[in-house]
Amino acid sequence: MRHGLAEALLGRAPDGGLWTSRKVSAWIKERTGRRVSERTGWVYLVKTGFTRQLPRPKHPDADEEAQAAFKKGGFRAVFSSSFENSRGSRSRSGRKTKPVTD
Repeated sequence: MRHGLAEALLGRAPDGGLWTSRKVSAWIKERTGRRVSERTGWVYLVKTGFTRQLPRPKHPDADEEAQAAFKKGGFRAVFSSSFENSRGSRSRSGRKTKPVTD
């Protein structure tokens, strides 16, 4: 049975979507007549090398232009102008000191 399942998993699920543990357990019930839990369906998915596939979450306030600029030129391309404006000529660590002489 496992060989038949592995071959079936290489194709599309019966409904045309992705394979899920529920679909695997239904497939097993169809072929063998034995009812198996969704957990067993998940175990068979993992044993045949499948992993959970979900799209990466997207932040609702994401700036598409800033992301495109970052992909083209990296961090400095996106933030260089804001760094230039925030830098002052004065040191933030205190006043200048003289080097120690012996």
